[in-house]
Amino acid sequence: MKCKHCDFENLDQATYCSGCGKPLNESNDVVTQSKNFETKNRRILISVMSILGIGLAMIIAWMILRPNQLELAKEAYQSDDLTAYENVESKLSKEQKTEFDAYLIEEAQSIFDAFKSDGLFYKEAVRRLEKIKLYVIQTDEVNTIMTQLESLNSSRQAYNEGKSWIEAKEWDNAKASFEAVLPLDPNYDFALRYLESIQRWQLQEIGAKALDYLEQEDYEKAVNEIMKGLEIDPTNETLLNIKQTIQDALNTPPVIEEAPQEQPKGLGEMIKDGLQAVGDGIKSFFDGSWLEN
Repeated sequence: MKCKHCDFENLDQATYCSGCGKPLNESNDVVTQSKNFETKNRRILISVMSILGIGLAMIIAWMILRPNQLELAKEAYQSDDLTAYENVESKLSKEQKTEFDAYLIEEAQSIFDAFKSDGLFYKEAVRRLEKIKLYVIQTDEVNTIMTQLESLNSSRQAYNEGKSWIEAKEWDNAKASFEAVLPLDPNYDFALRYLESIQRWQLQEIGAKALDYLEQEDYEKAVNEIMKGLEIDPTNETLLNIKQTIQDALNTPPVIEEAPQEQPKGLGEMIKDGLQAVGDGIKSFFDGSWLEN
């Protein structure tokens, strides 16, 4: 086979020229080079993809295994480790700080709800809220919850004092205490009922005193007691009738009968006659049913 480059005559089975060393069949050489190039590129591509895969796996592993600063902050709060929290706080992102504050505010609200439902004592609730204030960044909402807690505690104290005043029959003090109970207090509806009952109990007590004075024929004191009742309920018809009956009897001179066998009516008998004329009103006064008017 003759070489195309140097015209050297080579054997037919020769691949390269014995004279110049160049390939005798260039088309075969091009194919071979092309195959070698593809193989080389494939190896390079596989190597690059392997490197990228390893890098991506390392990034994913780092993201999974790296410390979650938000969770570390929560753990520091739950374990009451302020030093650990201070080390974590500077590493929190802005979004994490906002999320951590929301978590603490939710904790504060749950503490208030527990106290409101009698699931937590006041001092313990205050202690826990004070702890939250050491960790929370925006303290306004926690301060608001603290104020509500203090108000609710004062309201509960007023409610309990009101019940004590009722037992002592100190009606004015009881009324003032129940009026201090707040709508957010679960006892608020009961306080309103007590306020409605206090007037009835006051009138009942006044009626009992007036009755005692009537039995003792101390009519002036009886009228004074009735006047106290009318200050509470100026439109009470039974009290007004009894008052008028006593006053009429006091202003009417005794009637003296000419018959020798009868004694002149004294003031006490005249008042009793007047009270008898009131009838059902007097009866209701004695048994307390007139208080429903």
